[in-house]
Order: sequence, then structure tokens, then C-alpha cells
Amino acid sequence: MTLKKLENKDIENLDWQHLTEEIEALGIEQRRKVESYLKQLLIHLLLYCYWKIEKEDCQRGWQIEITNLRDELEFSFRSKTLYNYSLNCLGAVYIKARRQAIQKPGLTPEIFP
Repeated sequence: MTLKKLENKDIENLDWQHLTEEIEALGIEQRRKVESYLKQLLIHLLLYCYWKIEKEDCQRGWQIEITNLRDELEFSFRSKTLYNYSLNCLGAVYIKARRQAIQKPGLTPEIFP
């Protein structure tokens, strides 16, 4: 209904509260997606660089995932707002990614920067 009113340029009868909530929800979802892709990328990069025992068997799969995640982030970063958001949350996301990478068998916190 709000979309129809926007398409018809019926500004007078817009449900502004609903529209505001929808825009806010969209922004939250986009930021969550960026954080998720960034976290997965960092996990794969950490494993690729530091999990020497598994590297021979998993290297190709990790490279494919790294490429896919970089592509998704590149698409999201067409938005300057999302790019800037990623810079602001990078430290916190890295901590989560590192913590998850450490949970892999045979890996200790000391091997990760």
C-alpha cells in the first residue's frame, strides 16, 4: 500500500511511520548482511593463512569461498554508507571471526594475529 502511494506520488496520504520503519529495517538487514559476509571472509582468510595441516586438502574450497565473499562485499560496497559501516565494525567482526576460527581442531589462539 505504501509502495502504491509512492508510485502514484501520493505524498499527502503516505503512512510516514510505516515507511520510516521499513527503511530502517532495510538498513539494519543490509548492515547485518555486510557483517555476516565480512565475518565469513575473515574466517576463511584466517584458515587459509594459518591452518597449515588442512591447507592442502581445503585450499581450493577456501579460495572459492574467499572469492565469492569478496564479490558479495564488493557489491554491497557500492553503497558508500555500507562501506563506511564495514570500516567501523571491522574490529568487532574480526574478533568474532578469530574466535570461530580458533574452534577448529588443532588451532590455538596464539597462531592468529
